[in-house]
Amino acid sequence: MRASFSDAISDLSSLAYQLWPPLLPYRFDRSLLPRATGSRGEPSIDVLTYNVEFSGAAGAAADRVIDAITQASADIVLLQETNPAWERRLASLEYRHVHYHHPTRQLAGGCAVLSRFPLAECRAISFGDVAGSVFPALACAVDTPA
Repeated sequence: MRASFSDAISDLSSLAYQLWPPLLPYRFDRSLLPRATGSRGEPSIDVLTYNVEFSGAAGAAADRVIDAITQASADIVLLQETNPAWERRLASLEYRHVHYHHPTRQLAGGCAVLSRFPLAECRAISFGDVAGSVFPALACAVDTPA
């Protein structure tokens, strides 16, 4: 199977990221996450958001992101700067309802929503008229339990 140009870019960015280690190594610790119980003991929904910063979807850095998402066990996961390679990687996670948006002319700037609850509607919102804004946002309605 032939690799696509975006896969090659994803692999190169992953390699560059691994060769240039972050100044502070990232270690996920679930105990650091706040646990809301809702007001008056009502049920709550856990939401996790993370910017993958267009890092490659392969390698140690991506493995740490997947591990953190798995360990967090959030009801809804929101990811920024995804791409088709991330979409394929995220398919291994146990979220039944997913939505991805990838801008058509850009290799970065995608968004991903992974949810344990049905997604009723998702739409991309462009901020093209806002100075300094590069990527769109994704707005989704989520059908949560009553």
